[in-house]
Amino acid sequence: MRKTTTITALLLFVLLSLPLAAQEFDLPPGERLLERLDRIFQETSPPLDAKLPNITLYDAAGKKFRLRSLKGQYTVLLFGCLT
Repeated sequence: MRKTTTITALLLFVLLSLPLAAQEFDLPPGERLLERLDRIFQETSPPLDAKLPNITLYDAAGKKFRLRSLKGQYTVLLFGCLT
């Protein structure tokens, strides 16, 4: 069972890496993949002083709260699966 999980994880990694590897060949001359990703991030990121939408989020205990309730506080928002 463990061998199957390892092989599945490796296969998934390879399949997810293929699009990034393919993009390496579409780069403008002299631009590396990490430079391209940094450029795209800089071009598409909102400015630091941009206002966030008042959306509903969930805390670590699963309790709903509005983003507006954090106004005036230093806050780190963490998105994704934490399990």
